[in-house]
Amino acid sequence: MALITLRDGRKGFNERVLLRGVSLTIGEGERVGLLGPNGSGKSTLMRILAGLETLDSGELAKRRDLALGYLEQEPRLDPGVSARDAVRGGVAGRERALAALERVHAELGAASGPELARLLARQSALEPEVERLGGHDIEHKVEATLRSLGLTDIDGPCGRMSGGERRRVALAQLLVGAPDLLLLDEPTNHLDSFVTYWLEGCCVETLTPLLMVTHDRYFLDRVVDRIVELDRGELVPYDGGYAEYLEARAARLASERKAETARLALLRRETAWMRRGPPARTTKAKARIHRYEDLVDSAPIALPDELEIAIPPGPRLGTRVLSVQGLTKRYGARTVVPPVDLELEAGARLGIVGPNGAGKSTLLRMLIGALEPDGGTRSVGETVR
Repeated sequence: MALITLRDGRKGFNERVLLRGVSLTIGEGERVGLLGPNGSGKSTLMRILAGLETLDSGELAKRRDLALGYLEQEPRLDPGVSARDAVRGGVAGRERALAALERVHAELGAASGPELARLLARQSALEPEVERLGGHDIEHKVEATLRSLGLTDIDGPCGRMSGGERRRVALAQLLVGAPDLLLLDEPTNHLDSFVTYWLEGCCVETLTPLLMVTHDRYFLDRVVDRIVELDRGELVPYDGGYAEYLEARAARLASERKAETARLALLRRETAWMRRGPPARTTKAKARIHRYEDLVDSAPIALPDELEIAIPPGPRLGTRVLSVQGLTKRYGARTVVPPVDLELEAGARLGIVGPNGAGKSTLLRMLIGALEPDGGTRSVGETVR
């Protein structure tokens, strides 16, 4: 059954057209990845589906009573409330359902006959609703979710949190609220590898339908079962995960380039014919002129280039590149980087992982000499920049 359907959606800002008649349907149990270059309109499409942006034309239909959760790039939280209260309060309808159930319980003691039957039926309807909204004791779930997302000060006000921490609070709010459909705009931003792994398992286990924008291709490959690409204002569907998407996209672009090469070759021949000033009196000549005009008008929006980042070779390195012994850093009473011994040789590629706040960036800044350590030594080879 379709949860949300967009038909022939069009959207532009000033002279720039982002959506050129896109259509998308997300059904129960579907987990969809939304890909596209920066600035292609992915966040705009998400906001349209969430009801925060309007279409210039087209139709958006949602299942009746659809509970939709949207994680935006800059979530809006009350700066005066704590993370715990923000997540608890984000479970839409829970307080109302609890209050209604409590009223039923209070009235049951004095009820009899038809009124008792009515109250019991009402109780039977409210109990599963309360359970769906987190149960009678939601505190454990709220705290566990916030801790799992790497938040430690869950009773501190949201106004004192960083942007990344506020995003994690908003994500916890959605996960605890358990909506029918999740719209996630870069959910792994500001998450370390451990929290990302936990979130991946959460998405897979709950089977909540979702539409997700992410640059984390590994997370994408493990979570989604199909991908749609926003390419030059149009949505192109692909079955499977990221690996299947790469293969199918390469084949599609190769086919487009082949067709464009053939169009340009024909256009060159027809342009040469037009420059000779052919008479337009015969039916055949008129048809050929119309074909020329159609060839000119059918020029596609520029095909996307394959982007590659090439790291140029540096100067020749000697046998000694970078060596540190006992490198450490403290802020007040807190040791951010415990004593580190490290040897980097020419050609080495080292990955550093750890929870948010573990000191990874601090260590990197000390390694390049941008931050003075509180202890230890650092030695850099003469040819190293």
